[in-house]
Amino acid sequence: FAIPQPEAYDGKRDFVKIQMFVASLRGYLNFHHVADSGRQSVQYAGLFLKAQAQVWYQGLRQAADGIPEALDSLEDFEQALRGQFEPHDHIERVRAKLRNARQRGPNVTRYVDYLDELFMQLGEFISDSEKLERFKAGLTGREREFVYYS
Repeated sequence: FAIPQPEAYDGKRDFVKIQMFVASLRGYLNFHHVADSGRQSVQYAGLFLKAQAQVWYQGLRQAADGIPEALDSLEDFEQALRGQFEPHDHIERVRAKLRNARQRGPNVTRYVDYLDELFMQLGEFISDSEKLERFKAGLTGREREFVYYS
């Protein structure tokens, strides 16, 4: 049994792409029994960077072992990567999309899928009651009448 290598991260400032890369990287390294807490995990993580992300990684001050000095664990690597590439206003952007989300046409399923995508990106930053309020606010026509709070 083998799992595929993580797709190399290119430095694109995309929250979802970063989330997927980090999750894939962690799963891959755990499968191969690489400890999260060691510098070896940082070295392996660096192998899965390309383009602008690789330029950033190589530009960090290197220790004698060839690994960036400030990165002693996979958690350090993840924090540094997110700090460099994750959009700092991501939550605000998603909330703006959520405020403007509306059902288009008679198909509620597409609207629900779109909201789910936004809700997942917000994670702990949105409550169940707010999800329901946002869902109901974006409905058009008679669908709104059939949504009840319990």
